[in-house]
Amino acid sequence: MGKNIWGKLENLPRNPCKTCGEIIEPRHHVNKAGKYKGWYVPEAYCSNKCAGIAQIPALRAKAKGSVDKHGYKLLSRLNSNSANGNKMYQQPAHRAAMEKALGRPLTRYETVHHKYDKSDNKIESLELWSNRHSKGQRVSDKIDFATSLLQEYSVKPCCLLAMGFSTLNSGD
Repeated sequence: MGKNIWGKLENLPRNPCKTCGEIIEPRHHVNKAGKYKGWYVPEAYCSNKCAGIAQIPALRAKAKGSVDKHGYKLLSRLNSNSANGNKMYQQPAHRAAMEKALGRPLTRYETVHHKYDKSDNKIESLELWSNRHSKGQRVSDKIDFATSLLQEYSVKPCCLLAMGFSTLNSGD
């Protein structure tokens, strides 16, 4: 797999894998005799699979990502559910950035929009949008939906004013 960086756990770097971009986590080494040898982190690749992909030029080029016809950066990701370890899929970089910031995958009704430039995928330049609604609902259904939406995003009604909502009463 390549070179390893050895040291104390708290001092080891957390660098991205050169193939898939995932953060390489430190590991501890125990020799064949069962003796603890210390902590290390691989220098370049998170797994033997990624190191192998780096050796195949066609897969290596695909793993670095590309730009689609609309100007969005695409990242190639390893499909961990695939029977064949070399299967990859394309994910828009802005969606990957938002998923990382949220700490969860996006739902089917969530979209990520760029505030300014399509090539800027920093979280400060992205907005999470939700299109989970339909037309012609009863008011009672809308209230139920709004309550469930606040619960889903862990927002308490008392916090809405702090988030920039000017009033909680629609009659003012």
